[in-house]
Amino acid sequence: MRYLLSLFMVITVLLPAQAQVSPQFHAQRRQALRALMPENSVLVVFAAEIKNRANDVDYQYHQYPNFYYLTGCTESNAVLVLFKNNYTINDELHNELLYVNAVNDYDALWTATTMGEVATQKLLGIKCLSNVQFNEFNLDSFAIKKAFCLNIEQQCNFKEDVVLHQLKKRWLQKLAAANLKLNTQQPHLLLAKLRQHKQPEEIALLQKAIDITATGFNYLLTTIDSTHTEHQAQAMVEYKFAYNGAQYQGYPSICGANNNGTILHYTANNDSIPAGSLLLIDAGAEYNNYTADITRTFPPNGKFTAEQKIIYELVLKAQQAGIDAAVAGNTFIAPHRAAQNVIAQGLLDLEIIKNRDDFTTYFMHGTSHYIGLDVHDAGMYGALQPNEVITVEPGIYIKKGSPCNSKWWGIAVRIEDDVLITPNTPVVMSLAIPKTVAELEALLQRKK
Repeated sequence: MRYLLSLFMVITVLLPAQAQVSPQFHAQRRQALRALMPENSVLVVFAAEIKNRANDVDYQYHQYPNFYYLTGCTESNAVLVLFKNNYTINDELHNELLYVNAVNDYDALWTATTMGEVATQKLLGIKCLSNVQFNEFNLDSFAIKKAFCLNIEQQCNFKEDVVLHQLKKRWLQKLAAANLKLNTQQPHLLLAKLRQHKQPEEIALLQKAIDITATGFNYLLTTIDSTHTEHQAQAMVEYKFAYNGAQYQGYPSICGANNNGTILHYTANNDSIPAGSLLLIDAGAEYNNYTADITRTFPPNGKFTAEQKIIYELVLKAQQAGIDAAVAGNTFIAPHRAAQNVIAQGLLDLEIIKNRDDFTTYFMHGTSHYIGLDVHDAGMYGALQPNEVITVEPGIYIKKGSPCNSKWWGIAVRIEDDVLITPNTPVVMSLAIPKTVAELEALLQRKK
């Protein structure tokens, strides 16, 4: 236990307080994408839409991940234009342009989010023009043979998106005038190939997000008891996320006690925590657009029952098998197959199932996915490769009323860690959060 907590402290101290990727990173990503694009092609990527929550209140803005990956820009109403070859615009040759909102008095008064062309160009290191000028260049069908686009499928339903809607409409008009067909599938595949392989800066940001997440989980483990509610457990974790620098949660936190834990994406988090029950919490801090994804399951009263311990240690054994299989060169599904085999045999031995194939009644989801700018990040799901970061998250969920002995009912266990694929042994990046029965019980009982 002391080793785990001291390792967490060392990792946190070594990482810069406000780590973020550099303009050079985004420029290199654009160059890498340009190298994959066919000759005489253009790619247009639109920023994310502003989304309205209610009346005149918007959700916090979150940039479209592919747009951020290529630009670093965090504003709406922006358009990236990427040419495979140099292209003449306004009598100048360009292979990339970023069109952004011009500075205006309204934004300066109410939100102060608009930087304008000059400041954005200086910050991001890419030639910037006002998005009004996006309407002024035309596609030369002799110079451009293929046109790709991202984030044009979204429908514009909100008054705040009028500008972005018009930019998209104008792009479709340009394509029609040049007799070019819109292709949205190929750029998704090209970016998936790039994004699944994390650069050093991205791995550092993911580690930072994971370390912040660890502060939330470890605070919860030393604070919670069965008098708290699911919502209070969520608040404890997310308080530490924000306190330690996370700008958002990577996804809605899942805090399910007892039978609620058997609901895979339970996010109501509005129930009590019955005495003697397990609490399953799946949460991840988002730091500078990169998100962790971690799950722990534990008894808030500090002690596993005999049945809970049996199921928990079966899941932990399955997870270790999955981590051991997360080796470069293995298929992406290899960790899932390894975890699956352990759970199937374990449930059979416990007589929870009668036939081996029935394990899917209690373990019905995949074991791994990529993480990065999205919690379910882009990738090709082929053979595992060094510098990919994946989750390993097997689980067993025994709903009340399941076709097994009632002593198992209401037990839900998922254990999830974030794992870096290396040329050798996989690295568990979330090692700072305890997960053995002995470690959890020791930490939970410290508050008693």
